[in-house]
Amino acid sequence: MEKQSTLIQEILVTRQPIFDKQKNVFAYDLLFKSKQDFQDRVRAAYSSASGDDGDSSSAGVGMDSLFITGLRKLTGGKRAIINFNRHMLLNQLHLMFPSDLLGVELREMGMNRGKDIGRESTIRTDITKTVEKLKSAGYLLIMNALLFNEVDISLAKMADIVGVDFRSMGLQKRFSFSGDPYLRPRFLARSVETATDFEIASDKGYHYFQGEFFSKPDLISVRSIPSYKINLMRILKEINKPTVHFNEIEKILKRDVSLTYKLLRFVNSAAFGLKNTVQSIRHALILLGEVEVRKWLSLIVLSGMGIDKPHELIRSAIIRAKFCESLAAAIHYEKEMSSFFLVGMFSMVDAFLDRPMEEILEELPLQSDIKSALQGKPNRYRDVLELVLDYERGEWRTVCEMVDRLKLDEQEVSTLYLEAIEWGKLL
Repeated sequence: MEKQSTLIQEILVTRQPIFDKQKNVFAYDLLFKSKQDFQDRVRAAYSSASGDDGDSSSAGVGMDSLFITGLRKLTGGKRAIINFNRHMLLNQLHLMFPSDLLGVELREMGMNRGKDIGRESTIRTDITKTVEKLKSAGYLLIMNALLFNEVDISLAKMADIVGVDFRSMGLQKRFSFSGDPYLRPRFLARSVETATDFEIASDKGYHYFQGEFFSKPDLISVRSIPSYKINLMRILKEINKPTVHFNEIEKILKRDVSLTYKLLRFVNSAAFGLKNTVQSIRHALILLGEVEVRKWLSLIVLSGMGIDKPHELIRSAIIRAKFCESLAAAIHYEKEMSSFFLVGMFSMVDAFLDRPMEEILEELPLQSDIKSALQGKPNRYRDVLELVLDYERGEWRTVCEMVDRLKLDEQEVSTLYLEAIEWGKLL
């Protein structure tokens, strides 16, 4: 069982959310360090379950259920969008996955018009037939807009979703596809980096959105900070003072019933795995200790600040914080794990408050090393945070460089990332 269950963990993979217009997660785009490595692991998982040689033409439902379960955990049950190259498509790798789990994305098929007309014609025919079968089997098909230069209109019309890269396309080209009379799909705006980009794309008829816009502060909209966020910020400052101890924390909790309720709910969640229910503030303080209580209260307060934000923002903050904490343990910074947790969590505080990070850090009484890391200054906290940020973005070259520098193991890092995602679901 252990050998099978680690197949998905052996792959360096990250997930990036794709949102609908309401900023709910529609699917996750999966970015792999190596497509070949992914294919090898998929075939190994299939062979493990079926005793077959991994020929996908006979795959059907033969995929190792533990591998599929691992993939579902990675996406939280949402559809996994995977970029297929021509080889993966023609070898029908999609058949190794349930149709309700997988979205096949085609970005480029490597066809060059005019070089070998006969061979190109055969490839086009094979691709079209494969896509027709893929569609009839119920798989979601996403096609990159630039691929329209390579494929026939009959193939383009089969796309359920057309992806458009906002960063690389000019303003006029971004919005030319939605008016194409031959196309009737929905449109995905990629590389949406700001709230303004999101609003423009939404107004212009895009249905789905991918990018870091949801995790960045909206500094354009001029509006006053809601009173509840001001109150929560005051609490955040109080609980992070270096001189605050049990009695002061207990007083803070007694003044805010919702904080007390949320802390007790967190402590009694599956993430802690306690046998007996914790029913009082004092019991929670004694059980967790001052450092851990400070960490958990900070998380609770931050989540309260995010009630007007996409739920994915707090989910991402929790995963990032846990990933930082777990990496700290792997690097043998065990005594500072809670501090690394705070670094990961507070790295997104500007998005919760829609204020510049510098302004927020002036108010928060965090230790100087944590502040420096959040300001981008090099230190041990920043090293781990940079590794986590690069991992989230799928910047695999810099990830591997940092993994080597910190004397970590790639598979261990992948496992810690997947465990952070799973841990976040327990809260």
